[in-house]
Amino acid sequence: MRDFPKRDTPEEAIKAAAKAADDPTFSCIVEVVDSLVGILDSEDDIDGVIGFSEGAQVAASLILEEQRRERELGRKPRIKCAIFFGGWPPVHPVTGQLLTADDYDEQPITIPTFHVVGAADPFLDGSMALYNMCDPDSADLFDHGAGHLIPRSKQTAEEMALVAREMINCIA
Repeated sequence: MRDFPKRDTPEEAIKAAAKAADDPTFSCIVEVVDSLVGILDSEDDIDGVIGFSEGAQVAASLILEEQRRERELGRKPRIKCAIFFGGWPPVHPVTGQLLTADDYDEQPITIPTFHVVGAADPFLDGSMALYNMCDPDSADLFDHGAGHLIPRSKQTAEEMALVAREMINCIA
């Protein structure tokens, strides 16, 4: 997608982008999330997740699935924090439908999250729609000022590391 639609809210923009892409459903999300849950079950030392772009979308979907499994099955969530670089909002881990804060009636992502966005990112509204799916009391937002990328400058990396360390120390 070359031209991300501009709308009044990030949620309206991401919905317009989905519509322009013929309202995709992410039909493999159930298998992907189940596979990731299996990895969490077999690896005791995983406490967090990091994702870039669509990887952040999958990570956010996994977190929502962990919250759903806790509510419905009493399964204790394993993911305790997340770092999202230029992410997109999650998809429903069962239906594969794109989720936005304005039409999601369940609990937002409640774990501590760190959202790294770029003011020059053409997909910034996608990142902000993901941020809006998270509890504002536990979500940090960091703007590196560039585009759709993982920043590599030493100063920016050091600044991001400070925020990430603080978040990790809060869950340790």
